Amino acid sequence: MKKRTIVFAVVLFFTVLISIGLVGCGSTSIGTTSQENAEQSKQQGYMEIDSNAVIFIQPVNNNDQISGTMAETYNTNNGQVSNYSGYIQGTLTNTQLSMTLNIYGYGSRQVVGTLDNNQMTFSLPDASNGGLKTYILTKASIQDYNNAVSNLKKTAYQQAQQIANAQATASAISHYQQKVSNSNHQLSSDINTIQKDIQGLPGDTNTMSGDLKTYSGDIATMQNDYQTEQNDLSQGCNTVNGDLNGISGDLNGISGDDNGFSADQNTTTNDIQTLQSDMKSLQSDWNTAQSLGNSSFIQGDITNSLKAAQDQINSTQSAFKSITSQANGFDSTAKQIYQQAQAFANNNGC
Repeated sequence: MKKRTIVFAVVLFFTVLISIGLVGCGSTSIGTTSQENAEQSKQQGYMEIDSNAVIFIQPVNNNDQISGTMAETYNTNNGQVSNYSGYIQGTLTNTQLSMTLNIYGYGSRQVVGTLDNNQMTFSLPDASNGGLKTYILTKASIQDYNNAVSNLKKTAYQQAQQIANAQATASAISHYQQKVSNSNHQLSSDINTIQKDIQGLPGDTNTMSGDLKTYSGDIATMQNDYQTEQNDLSQGCNTVNGDLNGISGDLNGISGDDNGFSADQNTTTNDIQTLQSDMKSLQSDWNTAQSLGNSSFIQGDITNSLKAAQDQINSTQSAFKSITSQANGFDSTAKQIYQQAQAFANNNGC
């Protein structure tokens, strides 16, 4: 709200930039006790009231020589009012007024206008538009001024409260909108993460299936070496024992296969657990989104993502169980071949 006050007009005239401390300045009320109200109502002056300020001038005419006091209280737009005061000096010719406004702390300004029993007028530069503002003050008492100041205080407080309430509401709306935005972003991230988890699990079981091929190759090697041991019996025990040592090495190779397979099992298990954890996060974040409202997602989005995740977990666990069973079977076969090879050597006195 632009201030339309005499003091600002005077400051504009002198092109002086003054930093004014407004908060806590209070307002000028002329007379405060109830005993003075009757007297104040008799003391006449001239007053102008607008939405932002109250101006009161109390002139004294002594043979057309004008003197007197002036005061203004204005809205500082922060829930308070502030004021300034000063005095006037001038001359009156018929109703034509020429006077100097002397404002304490701000300097003076000579103005011309009119003055009669009903009103006082004069003009000053208007800081809001660069033109002239005409002040029209009508007959009023000191009590009228005090009442106007009281009303201005109420208006200033109400305006400040309205601004504060609007700012609080805007802040709350902004905070809520940010929470909704964060929630939507988190749900999108959760769904994308689950999709990546789902895509990764088939690779885990493919790796485990690859381990079975390694097992199968090593078992075939053991079987061939066992057959060689049997074929080499005619060459004597040294050759048979050498073959047995080779089969023992084959068994150690199977143990190495076990280590690799165990690591791949752990990777698959960890990836399943990660997906399960991400599913819980999605459900939790969806609960938060529902409490907020205005989500960009619907229940079907969440349900479809969770169902796809669970289906992949079920498929992976089924494959995991089958592959693990086959790996255990290779271990049993490897031990059996070695036992057979060892028994063949022993039974033939080697």
